[in-house]
Amino acid sequence: MRGFLILTALTVGVMSGGAPLGVGSKVPELTLPRATGPNIKLSTVWSKHPATVLYFWSFERGANPDQFLALQNIHTSSFPDVGIVALCINGTDTAALDWQKQTGCTFEFAVDASAQGATARMFGVKRYPTVFIVDREGRITYRDNAFDEGRLREALIAAGCTPNDGE
Repeated sequence: MRGFLILTALTVGVMSGGAPLGVGSKVPELTLPRATGPNIKLSTVWSKHPATVLYFWSFERGANPDQFLALQNIHTSSFPDVGIVALCINGTDTAALDWQKQTGCTFEFAVDASAQGATARMFGVKRYPTVFIVDREGRITYRDNAFDEGRLREALIAAGCTPNDGE
């Protein structure tokens, strides 16, 4: 079922006019196409980490390789206990995989291949990139409508993550 977004019934409320998810909201079960293979169940990612970064990005709005390199550094060096999922809106799993290889990123890449970006709408994403932090219980603890590495690092520390680079 690659190329299609699988959402639970909780999504219907958002799609039919319900409020988008925000800080403090519990994220419903989401399963998305993974760029590198079988679908990814997001709750499986955040249940393994004290915090997981959800990075919504778009090819149409200009993917920034410097931001991906900063996320890779957070993932492998600064906060190795943090999960990261780069969620590509309006792309294909092949294009996302090519971008993942081009940038050398080793964190998860998923694709919102649904009509009009249902996952982005559920989270109330209107601009790219938009960054969220989700805790181990699936609650959103942080949202930023831009990518700011300093604010993201501070939010990860506030979420209880321990930096590995002497911050």
